[in-house]
Amino acid sequence: MLELSNRWKKLTLSTSEDNPVALRPDRKKREFVLAGKFFTRRTLNVEVVAKTFRPLWRTKGDFNISVGGENILLFAFELEVDAERVFQGEPWAFDIHLVIFERYDGYSSLHTLGFKVTAFWVQIHNLPFPVQTVKTAFNIGETIGPVIKPKDLSEMLGANFLRVRMIVNVSKPLCRGRKISWDTECEGWAAFMCEVDSLEAIRAEEFNMGWISNSNEKKTARGRPKKSSQDVLLQAASSVVSPKSSPMPTCEQKRT
Repeated sequence: MLELSNRWKKLTLSTSEDNPVALRPDRKKREFVLAGKFFTRRTLNVEVVAKTFRPLWRTKGDFNISVGGENILLFAFELEVDAERVFQGEPWAFDIHLVIFERYDGYSSLHTLGFKVTAFWVQIHNLPFPVQTVKTAFNIGETIGPVIKPKDLSEMLGANFLRVRMIVNVSKPLCRGRKISWDTECEGWAAFMCEVDSLEAIRAEEFNMGWISNSNEKKTARGRPKKSSQDVLLQAASSVVSPKSSPMPTCEQKRT
C-alpha cells in the first residue's frame, strides 16, 4: 500500500483527468455488510454459497452476496439483527473450510481487514474436581485470549471439564494447554480442545491443538506446526496433542 501511495504521488494527471467529479448525494438503501474470507483455494460460486447459508441462517430479512476480492464475498443484510446474529454465530465453515467474517462499512479498503480472529468454544480438560468452577474457566481462558461471557454461565461447565468461548487468532499456532497448580503443593497440566460443530467443519492438522466435535469423535494430528499462513489454516479435524500425553493432575509433596 505504501508503494502504491508513493507511485500515486508521482503520477501526473492531464487537465481532464484532474477535473474532479462531484458525486450526487443519492445513495443506496442502507445495508449491513459483513465481509467473509473463505480459506480455500477453490473458486467460489456465489449461488452455491447462498444456497448453503440461507437455510442455516434463516434470516428475518433478505441478504445479497457479491464478490469483494479473491476468496472474499460481501454479504449485505437488510436487517442489522440478521448481520449481528451471523457475526456472533462464529465459527462458520463452507465446504469444510473456515470462513471468517468482519464488519464492513463499505468505505475502507478490504485489504485493511485482518480476517485473523474468530470465536470458538475451548474445552479445558484434566482439572481436579474442586477447581472446576466458572471462575477457573475465566482465569485460564484469559491467559489464551479475550473471553466472551455467555448469557448463561452454566454453559461454561461441562460433565468433567470447563468451557470458555473466546476470540482465537487463527493465524498463529494454537496453545495445547497450561501448567496449573493449586493448594500450593499440587500441580498438573490442563489440556485444551476446541469444539467444532462437525468433525469435518474445521481443519486443524497444521496446529498443535486439540479439536473436538460435538460427537466426541477424536483423531490425532502429529508433528510440529508449520509456519503461520492463512493458506494452510485449519487442516483436517480434531486432534488431541499435549505435552507428556496430557498427564492427569497430581498432588505430591514438593521437596524443599
